[in-house]
Amino acid sequence: MKLTYNNAPDLLYWWLDGYVDFSAKQKPLIKQELNQLQQWHRHNELPKYAELMQNTANLMQRDVTPQQVCSVFDSAKTHIEQLNLEIAPIIESIAPDLSVKQLAHIEKKFGVDNEKWRDKWMDENLDKREKKRLDDAIDRAESFYGSINSDQKELLLKSIQTSSFKPEVSYQRRLEKQQAIMLILRGIEQGRLSGTQANSKIQSFMHEMTEPEDPEYSAYIDQLATESCQTIASLHKSATPKQRKTLQENLKGYLNDLNVLMSLQQP
Repeated sequence: MKLTYNNAPDLLYWWLDGYVDFSAKQKPLIKQELNQLQQWHRHNELPKYAELMQNTANLMQRDVTPQQVCSVFDSAKTHIEQLNLEIAPIIESIAPDLSVKQLAHIEKKFGVDNEKWRDKWMDENLDKREKKRLDDAIDRAESFYGSINSDQKELLLKSIQTSSFKPEVSYQRRLEKQQAIMLILRGIEQGRLSGTQANSKIQSFMHEMTEPEDPEYSAYIDQLATESCQTIASLHKSATPKQRKTLQENLKGYLNDLNVLMSLQQP
């Protein structure tokens, strides 16, 4: 965590450059913006992350209810929302300088990413699709608890088999968000959006990332979250003393990393 976080501006630049293909003139600006974002995040958000991590560790010392798990999710969502709002001004600052060629590059990268998404989540072979989801779930569980047993793997499998997750719904949402940001960026490039109007569109787009306006999609996301909370609570209830000890050690490790990161100040 520490290495990744300390190098976050460079990693984010590399990731964004894969979409935009920044020019030599744009590179210093975006790097400066990302460094400032990290400084804000380190000063304002990391202490809140540490508090949330400590509260979570305390909570997970005993059995938990799905509602308690969801309260942790809700707290994490609040921090994601705040980060999105801080990212919005960065988009506002670089959007006017994006060229037609760069917008086409972004759209092409979306297409590549979408193909990978479909390969992973929309495989026509339902058994393969289920196995991929189960493998992911097991990996996530074992990253916290260590090795899990066959009964716990069966618990995860049943949660997947009864899940409300619909890849076609999630994929459609993905396409809509991509189309929405491209519409905004093209409007700015063509001069149809500028100043306050452009900023308002970008702010609304970032807000809608975590607070969908579509009531049906919002209900769909809420249902998935509820099911995830139920699965986590059930898995935790089934955890052995050794697994719970491993969980606490991992959470403590994350907390220690956060404390170290908070103590470091960027030059």
